Amino acid sequence: MKVAIFLDVDRTITADLIQKGFAHALGCEEGYLEIEEGFQDNPIQSQSFGDRIIKLFNSHGFTEDRVAQIAPTIALQPWADKLLRLDVDRYFVSSGPSYYIDWLASRYQIPEGNVFCSNYIFDPKTKKLIRCDAVNHVQKNGFVGARVAEYDITVGIGDDPKLDQFVGSCTIPLLMAQTEYCMCAPNLASAVPMIEKIAQLAKSRSKESAKPQSEADTLEKLAGLPLGQLFHRFSTGVWVMAATVLIGIAVTSFGAGAWLMRTLPAVVSAPGGH
Repeated sequence: MKVAIFLDVDRTITADLIQKGFAHALGCEEGYLEIEEGFQDNPIQSQSFGDRIIKLFNSHGFTEDRVAQIAPTIALQPWADKLLRLDVDRYFVSSGPSYYIDWLASRYQIPEGNVFCSNYIFDPKTKKLIRCDAVNHVQKNGFVGARVAEYDITVGIGDDPKLDQFVGSCTIPLLMAQTEYCMCAPNLASAVPMIEKIAQLAKSRSKESAKPQSEADTLEKLAGLPLGQLFHRFSTGVWVMAATVLIGIAVTSFGAGAWLMRTLPAVVSAPGGH
């Protein structure tokens, strides 16, 4: 069973906007926020955004050599390190800058082909930014849509309903905001253990399938937690995600059609459920 996670980076992996952190380090945060506000209103204009960022950053002494100094100061979400070390295929899908996202991908050994982001290019002589090949939400949708079929289970995680629509192409779409087309999980720290269990199952799953001896026990083993605890600790949005994960794994691992239909009522009525 093949599993992949498709991750936005800005305010999903990072605690705040990447370029805001660089602007703060360069002493031009106010100018950056003016540019960012316009981009949020018109996300399709990502090329114009990149061009304005280049002009601003160059005027404040930004060079390629400064990336290595500033990048480690960009704070990550508390759960990000564990998520990025999971033994599954990991993808970065972001409109954010390549100068940081490539650095982060290298740190976590994410292959170059698994990174899709706005490409910021430095002049080899002056080391200053000279061009931005920006990507928008439509292009991100296409990148993810072309790859999800390679996997049995995919998890998409983002923070913005407009910019991170690609999560909707995944088996388990998660946003840290309310939206109509996917589940909301404001605190994704609770989702990381579930994704970790999926990764463990994918790695250890036997080629031979067999009917479980106990339906409830099988779900507990898949989740790694007693059912009551599992549904009690998750918010409504995340426990729906947990149920989706368990259903997908059960069907993939056991071919459990009729068994699944018998098990679902027990899952929904588990102690601590919402």
